[in-house]
Formats: sequence, structure tokens, C-alpha cells
Amino acid sequence: IELLEQCLDSIDKKSDYTNLEIIIVENNSVKPETFAGYERLKNKYPRLEVLKWTEEFNYSSINNFGARHAKGELLLFLNNDTELIEPGSIREMAGLALQKDIGAVGAKLLFADDTVQHAGVVLGFRGYAAHAFTGIDRDNVGHMVRPLIVSDYSAVTAACMMVKKSDFELVGGFDPIFRVAANDVDFCLKLLKLGKRNVMTPFSLWYHYESKTRQSDKTGSNRKRFEYEVQLFQKKWPDESRGPDPFHNTNFNLDIAPFYLDM
Repeated sequence: IELLEQCLDSIDKKSDYTNLEIIIVENNSVKPETFAGYERLKNKYPRLEVLKWTEEFNYSSINNFGARHAKGELLLFLNNDTELIEPGSIREMAGLALQKDIGAVGAKLLFADDTVQHAGVVLGFRGYAAHAFTGIDRDNVGHMVRPLIVSDYSAVTAACMMVKKSDFELVGGFDPIFRVAANDVDFCLKLLKLGKRNVMTPFSLWYHYESKTRQSDKTGSNRKRFEYEVQLFQKKWPDESRGPDPFHNTNFNLDIAPFYLDM
């Protein structure tokens, strides 16, 4: 609940875009302080609704459930472990998402130490995909200044992603076969198949305290689940899994990392 309150408070205090409806999908929480927190938030934000999801955890199904209740023209999928940095972040995403040829709009996400966590997603990394420019400093120009300009990518992370509700419904939302991982990349590829462009804008800037709620995909049972979902993705998108990614320079060795030059 502390993460959620921090996220919403950052939007309330900093965002210069206020035409917002807030939908929280409650997912099998058990702590009394969590539900007390919901009551505080409902009292604080009149346009906030808490929906209750009682089935097993499935990121795709939970977000599809929330989207069905949304009344707005645009959907902003936002993890609870995010914090808004730049006041114009939501407005910048909306300005792009409303354009007819744009599909998904992603933000630039930072770790707590002001290094990049996400600045777009590149296909083909070790048979799946990877975040671009992970680990570089916040203001590092990267390759061709891409971390600092609006850029086309095959996919963006759904930790902070905006899309027209009409496009979301047109492609059937997130595919529930991807319970935790790969759902956002799969979703973005469905938009590309429609002829849409997916973009990342660095002018939407957030902290992302990654995996604070669900824990890392790199350890224990999470790792096995992640590897299984990658296999599902490879079956569904065999060509895209292998690459090359049309928005990535093929002179870089994707076995290392997107846009990383091994000297």
C-alpha cells in the first residue's frame, strides 16, 4: 500500500494533466492496512474506484478486467511501484497516443539511482526481447540520442504504457496465456500487425522500483515461470523472437544487450 500511495500522490502533486479516472484492481490482498489504505485513497481522490479480482494472479486478465471498467478514451496501464518525475509525463503520452497511427506509448523509466530501467524494448535478445539502454545514466545520449528523443520501438513495457481504448479492444487486450511476462511485448506486436507504431517518449519520466510487488523473474519459481512464458512467446512469434528487430541496428551484438557495443 505504501508503494501505491506513493505512486498516486506523485501524480496528484506533480502532474499537469488532471483529467484522470483512477482504477485500482485489488488482487487478493490480506493485510488490514492495505484495505485501510484503499479507504484513505477513496476519500482523497473522488474519481478513484477499487475493483476486486478474486481469481489467481494473471497480469493480463487483471488488466483486461480493469480496462473493461474504464470510461476514458485512453488507457494508462501503470504498475504500483512507479513514481512520476516530470509534471508533463501523462500529457506527453496522451498527445502521442491520440494520434491515429500510434499504438502503444511507453515512458522512460528510471531505477532509484537515476539510471535507465526502460527506454523501449528490442526483439531478438536471447530468443525473446530486452529493454533498451538499461543501466545508462538518466541524461546519457546513448546511440543516436535515442534515449532522449521520441523513438519508434517494436514494444514498450506495460509497467507504464498508454493506448487508445479502441485499439486495446480491437486487438483483444492482453493475452491471458502470458500470466506475468511477455504480455506487453505480445500486445505491442499485435498493434504493429495493425499497422500502428509503438513509441517511447523520454518526456514522460518516472521511477520504476522494479519487481517490488511480484519479485524478480530471475530467481526461484519465478524463473521457471518466466522461461515457460518465453517459450509460449517463441511459439506464437517465431520470427520476431529470433529477430532482427526492425528498429534496432543489426551491427550491435544482441547476445550482449540492445545498443551495447562490446569494445
